[in-house]
Amino acid sequence: MTWQRTIILGDKRRHRRAMGAFGRKLRNVAIVVGLIFYLVAAIGSLDTKTERTQALVDIFRIEHAARLFRADFGRCPTGMDELFQPEVGTPYLEQITDPWGQPYQLDCPARFDPGGVEVTSGGPDREMAGQDNISSL
Repeated sequence: MTWQRTIILGDKRRHRRAMGAFGRKLRNVAIVVGLIFYLVAAIGSLDTKTERTQALVDIFRIEHAARLFRADFGRCPTGMDELFQPEVGTPYLEQITDPWGQPYQLDCPARFDPGGVEVTSGGPDREMAGQDNISSL
């Protein structure tokens, strides 16, 4: 009986060794492919977070420029162009677009705050009516 066990174990060991090299290679390839997919997804996620953060920084800058314009002229700017090229004086802001290449929308006075300013980006879908808008409110 021991003799049969040895043969069976011996066959299994040989089979394991023969399939082991292939299995290890296959496992290593799967791990590398999985890591590549993970890194691509992580980098894509970082890009989206970076773009959203940049949009929020831009929105803050536009709000600040609009408030300065309002303090200087006693009225709201009629649009973004008036911040870039005011009738008199130096520009309050350089020409700026959101991280997706679209212009920001300026509402002054804001829809829900007559004394405030609202700035909106269309977000990644580039649509002002989309669900992923980034806004100062």
